Amino acid sequence: MPGDDGRYGRPPSDTHFELYGVKDDSAFLLRSFDIKPVLLRADRCFIEEGDARFPGLHSTQIEVKMREAALADGQVTDLEAGDIALAQRRVSLQPALESQVRVVVAHDDALTAAVVATFQATVPDPLATDDASNAQRLERCLAFFAEHPAYYVGTDKRLAIPINGIFFGVVEGRDPRNNGNLGGAAFDVDFNLAGIDALRINWQFNDPADPRIATYGASPLGYHYMAGRPTQRLREVINVPMRHNDVSQIAGEIAIFVNVGDDEVNF
Repeated sequence: MPGDDGRYGRPPSDTHFELYGVKDDSAFLLRSFDIKPVLLRADRCFIEEGDARFPGLHSTQIEVKMREAALADGQVTDLEAGDIALAQRRVSLQPALESQVRVVVAHDDALTAAVVATFQATVPDPLATDDASNAQRLERCLAFFAEHPAYYVGTDKRLAIPINGIFFGVVEGRDPRNNGNLGGAAFDVDFNLAGIDALRINWQFNDPADPRIATYGASPLGYHYMAGRPTQRLREVINVPMRHNDVSQIAGEIAIFVNVGDDEVNF
């Protein structure tokens, strides 16, 4: 995930990743993508969906709202107590999900940090839990989602179905809710990669006018993150181990499945 300083091989903030195929002396873009925390509590669109009990409520405030609703008539029923307990557990796990689980999602070239910050300033504060604020938050977030279908906003309810955005998978790790293993992302590309020589993952600034480009030097193909050459081609599955040039901890594995529609093997 891009960091704030660019040290230890990490890309700077306000950048994204680009996957390139390499054949002979040519490199061609296969996919742009982002790696993000599965949820961001600071995102003002981290909300309860339209069909939830409190549509538009910021999800960090679900326990507060559940308690408020339960106490409205002066008593808390067993059912309401159970709802409060579930909400309390949801909120307690949100920090661990944010810090430990990373997802691979689609990238939108129009969404620089400045654009997102300008939009976020128009959305009600997360601590505002009244019905009017919730309705306004829902309306503004849905309008922004319609304009930017790839703008990723995750939810703690289900990792693979975000509130908005295009989800490709999860970076390897563990789910703090149950300690289950996570990992694996997949997407299609409009190229035949059967004869590929190498793959590269570069990072690139979101804003082509970013002043930091002067320090790094302008590069239309971005800046090195990982690269690798195919090592196996078994049953038309191409395995590509990926490594950073200098930082051994930055590594991964890409499997390319070609002609999947013609695979006659049954499992």
